[in-house]
Amino acid sequence: MELHTGDQLEKDRTLAQAVQSLSEAKAELKRKEQSLRLLGKRLSQSQQEKQQLQQSITSAENALRMAAKNKDSFASYVKSVESSLKELKDRIILSRSSTSREDFTLHLPHTLVDVSGPEWSTGGPEIAACQVG
Repeated sequence: MELHTGDQLEKDRTLAQAVQSLSEAKAELKRKEQSLRLLGKRLSQSQQEKQQLQQSITSAENALRMAAKNKDSFASYVKSVESSLKELKDRIILSRSSTSREDFTLHLPHTLVDVSGPEWSTGGPEIAACQVG
């Protein structure tokens, strides 16, 4: 009978250890599932942030391209103004040498350059300030 009781105690102990191991495995599985859900949320947030950053980069690139176009348009406008001023200066010098002051009539151009194109309409206050007429 004592042998039977010893076997029973060994079985009970083995069963208790198995139950304990199963409980620990179940708790570990629960922790890993929670960790996996958290990592999934973080991945989703990271993907959203990446998309927002890509949109910001695209927007910044477009703004830089527009600024470069405006700079080029403004530089062209300044060159045109400089050319018109040089031409006007040359005409004044020529007029002074060939006529008296009473005969001199200066005809200024109405517009130095055509600034009505689409590249000027989005140029902002800097471009608008340079428009004549």
